[in-house]
Amino acid sequence: MLTFNRWGSSVALYGVMAGIIRSVSFHQTTQSFSLKLCVSNGQESMGEIRVKKDNLTSEFDKAFQLFFEGFLRIYPKETWPSWFRTSTNYGGCKKSEGVWEFCFTGIPSSVLGAGDSWEEWNGGYILVKTDPDTGAKRYIISNASNEVFVIFKAVVDINSENFSVVFSTDIYEIDGRDLLPLRK
Repeated sequence: MLTFNRWGSSVALYGVMAGIIRSVSFHQTTQSFSLKLCVSNGQESMGEIRVKKDNLTSEFDKAFQLFFEGFLRIYPKETWPSWFRTSTNYGGCKKSEGVWEFCFTGIPSSVLGAGDSWEEWNGGYILVKTDPDTGAKRYIISNASNEVFVIFKAVVDINSENFSVVFSTDIYEIDGRDLLPLRK
C-alpha cells in the first residue's frame, strides 16, 4: 500500500516512511504514477517508486472531488485566509463501499519543543532540532505529530453523491500564526 496526499507530504510504503514527495507524474502508456522522493537526511537524493493506477485511485479521485466541491460551497476559494493554502493538509480514507471520509488538518505550532524550528528548504519547510549545548542542527525528514488540529471533516458517498459535514471549524476564526507552515 502506498499513501500520499500532496507535494511535500510524507510517503508511506507498507506503513514505513519512504521519503518526502517532490514531484508526481502520471505515465499514460503504463497507467502508473512516478513519485520522486527526497529520501536522505538534509540531502537531495532522489528515488522513484512506480505505482499502478487502479480502481481505488479512480474512486478516491471521485470522492475527493465531491468533498472539495462541498467544501468550496461552504468556503469559496477566493475567501480563504492566506494561511489556509500553506498550513493545511488534506487526506481521506475509504469507510465502506463508495463511502469516504476526508478532512483538512493543521499542526499547531505548540508542538515545537525547545530547540525546534522550521526552516525553508527546497521549496517547503523542514523540522530542525538544534542541540542547546553545541548548536549542532539535525534535520528531521519525518516527524508525524501526534497533535493534529482537524479543521474540517466530511463524509461523501460517490454512489449517491451525498456530502455530509461531520465537523467544521470556522476557518475565518483561526489565527494562522498558531499553525505550522507546511509549504510556501
